[in-house]
Amino acid sequence: MFLVVVCLALNALLSTVLIVERQRTMKNSFYAIIILFALTMVVGNLCEIVFGIVIEGVEIHAPGINEASLLIDLIISYFSTILIFFLGLNRFAVFSSPRLNETLMNRKTLRYVLVGALVVSVVISVAVFELSGCKRVFESNVMVDYVENVIFMQISNYVFYAIPLVSSMFYLAVFNSLRRQRADAISSKTKSLLDSAERCSLRQGIWILTTYLVGLLFMIN
Repeated sequence: MFLVVVCLALNALLSTVLIVERQRTMKNSFYAIIILFALTMVVGNLCEIVFGIVIEGVEIHAPGINEASLLIDLIISYFSTILIFFLGLNRFAVFSSPRLNETLMNRKTLRYVLVGALVVSVVISVAVFELSGCKRVFESNVMVDYVENVIFMQISNYVFYAIPLVSSMFYLAVFNSLRRQRADAISSKTKSLLDSAERCSLRQGIWILTTYLVGLLFMIN
């Protein structure tokens, strides 16, 4: 519980800083997605704390509460994964595809897309929950999840692990695009900025690729 509270405090602090700075300097769509991602983590931490207090503190053990906590976990997990994909897509649109940036990453369109992503996450979570026969119980204050039909949960896990892996390719594409632009750079300052953007994009792509690839390998094994 202590670790969850720490995560909540850090995510809430990050969300606050991003929201304040967005009003001043960070006005592009990339930071809007990051803010939504951070707020999603805050909601997840809050729900975990609330369910922990209800189940462990007040000792209210009801199947409905357990199922609600599991369903919320699924929604947050799927939605945050989709947001990671859109972060990569945003970088690709900004640096490599101006047309995609104009059509998809403008404020109005992006708002509809993200709301749609949340709706899709809810629908998929409910479908996986029902089809898999998910069940969550607390045994000696330890959370244990059971699944009757494993195949549906496995399919959803493979799909949602693949989404960030695909998004890592966007960062690598951005890296190549920036590298090609270096030849057209005239001033040393421009070259320095391009070099910094290249390294940042490459690190982000490698980090996402490594994290989710390792997770996928563990899941397969």
